[in-house]
Amino acid sequence: MRRVTTRGTIVLAALALAGVACSGREANQGNRETARAKDTASLAGTAGANPAKAAAASTLGKIDAADNEEVQAGQLAQRAGQSADVKRLGYMLAQDHQANRKQVDDLAKSLEVTPAPPPDAAAKQMTALDQLSAKKGADFDRAFVQMQIDDH
Repeated sequence: MRRVTTRGTIVLAALALAGVACSGREANQGNRETARAKDTASLAGTAGANPAKAAAASTLGKIDAADNEEVQAGQLAQRAGQSADVKRLGYMLAQDHQANRKQVDDLAKSLEVTPAPPPDAAAKQMTALDQLSAKKGADFDRAFVQMQIDDH
């Protein structure tokens, strides 16, 4: 039993460290995507505002929807996680993605657009979160960690 616990702790610690590294990569990717959206919108003055603003709204909507799902999953992990490592990972994810959502909101305001998530984003998020919330104890922890591996 001790070996399993130690291995599980090592795996969760590695995941937490990878999450920190991934958080930086996600921020960089998000920054690149938001910069691309801002560049596209800045070209709108010469090429007509609607297509550029629509592209910016779509891109920001996708980013915001992904961040929203991660915030909700992180909050769920804080409530339902069995291990302290899963709870800490959930807290970190929720904090990081809430900060990302604020950046998206700020950029959307500066571009004068409203983020437009994909039409099926909310339904997909609810399905994933419902499946996760149906699990308890160690099953929840495994499913949450796997969800984060798949997402990141």
